[in-house]
Amino acid sequence: MKYRILRMVNNFFPDIGGVENRILRTSLILEKKHIINISATRDNNLYNNKYTVGKNIKVNRYKTYLKMGPFHITPVRLIKFLRIKKEYDLIHLQGIYRFHVFYTPIFKRKKIPIVLTTHGMALNIYDLSIHKRILRFLFDKVVLKMVLRQIDHIFVVSLVQKKFLQKMGIDSNKISISLPGVNDFFIMNNVGSAFRERYNIPKTDKVIGFVGGLTKNKNIQDLLNTYVQIKQEIPYIKLLLIGNLNTYVQKIINELKEDYRKDIVTTGLLTGKELTDAYYSMDVFVHPSLNEGFSTVLLESSFCGTPFVAYSIPSMVYLNKVVGNGVLAELRVSSLIEKTKKILTAPINRRKIRLNMLNHREYWSWDRVANQLDEIYLKLMEFYDNKKIFNNKVSSS
Repeated sequence: MKYRILRMVNNFFPDIGGVENRILRTSLILEKKHIINISATRDNNLYNNKYTVGKNIKVNRYKTYLKMGPFHITPVRLIKFLRIKKEYDLIHLQGIYRFHVFYTPIFKRKKIPIVLTTHGMALNIYDLSIHKRILRFLFDKVVLKMVLRQIDHIFVVSLVQKKFLQKMGIDSNKISISLPGVNDFFIMNNVGSAFRERYNIPKTDKVIGFVGGLTKNKNIQDLLNTYVQIKQEIPYIKLLLIGNLNTYVQKIINELKEDYRKDIVTTGLLTGKELTDAYYSMDVFVHPSLNEGFSTVLLESSFCGTPFVAYSIPSMVYLNKVVGNGVLAELRVSSLIEKTKKILTAPINRRKIRLNMLNHREYWSWDRVANQLDEIYLKLMEFYDNKKIFNNKVSSS
């Protein structure tokens, strides 16, 4: 017996996005038991049918054309959405503040079980004004709490997130911690040595690296300050930035002196073996973000034997307990500089870091993540079945 599962996501970039990669990898495993439809609620940035892999996975735009955000909802779109027939046995939403979470009351009216995965805690608040923080607090206490209580099960990526939801009054039995998996190309030791040559990085130079969104909300300013301060003491150093530069970060880089700018290497987005090579080329991964759920890039870099430095925010404290490969800095840039410099000036035992991760390889497999999802899926669908709510099961082929 195969069930129809709808997995809704904002945009779908499985090659480069941690959220989308998680959806694709687990769907490839789940399709052996279920029929999976991955639907993006935005048509821009969707890879159309490029990822229509396997006979039981389909990737498309959500057919109601109900766009993200309240200002995109028109009466016609809303009527179309409300008239959707119950064609799925379970709906899996992604992201705690995504607008499609507010589809929940509509799906509940159709008596469809709903699962939610929260990949990050919330929108960033550390740089919000006071009145916006007050609005966020009221939103969390009233609207978000009301919606989340209607969801049948919630997957979180850290203990910090679970405690956050419990404080909102969500039953702990409805919350599961689901840590991410790691793609095979980070685990396999098939790394080439051409990366530094390709980007003109001498073998003798030290490299501070970062992979992720090069945006204000990742606190890239502190990363640049760390690089500038350390370069004054260690001249032969490079800053490797992997990701798309936005105008805010580009402006900060342009304002640096030429001596600093010339040793900043930007590659754009990298995937697969090229990204693995990039991790191996780093002497230290510096993660300056002040708002994270569970940073998959630090997990990937650890499998490549690269130590990391991050601020001691709750989610990073939790991650470091799980991975055990990082150094945590106090919440000030001077501490980030100090910890980074200490790693750069000491010998790095990459083999030890990598072996520590490989010894727990099965724990970071996508099979574990998919099986955890499937267990909850089946439990919920069996519960709804027993109440004789489902009537559109699909016979196994």
